[in-house]
Amino acid sequence: MRAVLSLALAGAAVLLAVPPAEAQGAPADGTDDSPHPLAHLDAGGDGAPRLLVQGFGDVEWMSVDAPGTPSTFRLGQLVCFVSSRLTDDVSALAEVVVELDPGGNFMTDVERLLLTYSPGDYLSLRVGRYHTGIGYYNTAFHHGTYFETIAGRPAVFAFEDEGGPLPVHEVGLSASGRLQVPGMRLEYTTEVGNGQRWNASAGYITPTLVDSNGTKAVNVGLAIEPDAVPGLRLGASSYRDRVDDAGRAPVATRYDAAFLAYRHEAFEARAEMVWLHHRREGDRAFANQGFYIEAARRFGAVRPYVRYERLRLAPDTPLVGRLLSVSGPTLGVRYDPMGPVAVKAQYEHLGDGVPSAVNRFRLQLAFAF
Repeated sequence: MRAVLSLALAGAAVLLAVPPAEAQGAPADGTDDSPHPLAHLDAGGDGAPRLLVQGFGDVEWMSVDAPGTPSTFRLGQLVCFVSSRLTDDVSALAEVVVELDPGGNFMTDVERLLLTYSPGDYLSLRVGRYHTGIGYYNTAFHHGTYFETIAGRPAVFAFEDEGGPLPVHEVGLSASGRLQVPGMRLEYTTEVGNGQRWNASAGYITPTLVDSNGTKAVNVGLAIEPDAVPGLRLGASSYRDRVDDAGRAPVATRYDAAFLAYRHEAFEARAEMVWLHHRREGDRAFANQGFYIEAARRFGAVRPYVRYERLRLAPDTPLVGRLLSVSGPTLGVRYDPMGPVAVKAQYEHLGDGVPSAVNRFRLQLAFAF
């Protein structure tokens, strides 16, 4: 464990030690205020809504050193991002994803569908399906792997149907805003939604379209960007819900997160910790943790990166105990050869959640169109 952690930290030290190349301009990171290259909402000259559409896709090749596991090509997600401004203060967006399930069948999911009222930076009211504002990663990077520096989300922020332990999607209302106060910019987030339900057939929790109990999920978050350190963002959030569990006693859940994110010129770094609390009524409480730390440095069109992550889930934890724990480093490089096209090559050394440590190599081609 110490050797693996030392390897990850050494990689980060190399990235930090080399002087930065001339800044090439940071790509959009998928945040709600600038979700994708064509997410600037614009109305036609006659005042009628104008629909703007952007597509994203990725294809991967993966090799794992586990016995009986052949190398394979994998088709990622086809993402269709649609946005439109209805009035000066009202806009709409939809994010629709088409992907293959393990059986080879195409599935279509509406990952986000939002109507937003925003009279100014100080307030944005949204209604619909959104990415829950737990911590940083989940609202900084949406669907569309082109915007992610690394090929793959941290395990703690994996999507629900990909084995993630968090409610990364929600249906309900959200309010957020940005305020300039002395010495810093302050951002707040408040969300109220239906919460989650246990999908017994699929084996994971999913957001409910119709609330299955009288308890609403509530999430609050606060972040600051100090004027003295351009590019630095610090924040925390707390999410609470009560989840029904297929005839068993309900489970009270709480997810607390704290993060640090920095992006300036050619360097970017993020570190995030999530505390996962579960307690079935009449039973004992369970406390698990997940974290990641990652950094990347840009040298022209090339961007080497490193991530170390750890997700520990006690097997008897309600709802999420069946999910795999993960621990290990990721080392790789991203190359942007032309326009909105990115090639990512990375090595992963994964432990804890498998009988023995697994070495995996991934080559990903991600693009926007």
